Amino acid sequence: MTSAELTSIQEEVQYLLTHIAAVFREPRGLPPKREQEHAIHLVEGHGPVNVRPYRYPHHHKDEIEK
Repeated sequence: MTSAELTSIQEEVQYLLTHIAAVFREPRGLPPKREQEHAIHLVEGHGPVNVRPYRYPHHHKDEIEK
């Protein structure tokens, strides 16, 4: 790769980074209000879905069950 090509790539990357700088900014508070907040609607009288528990090492058992 020539130095001219390298310089061109660096300029393109710098241009891109300056135009999307807002993506990398530190958050300054809570996220904005949304039209609809996430919710899980439960059906009355129904229990949790019966699924097989995931496997884990025996030495983790006590901590997981806490």
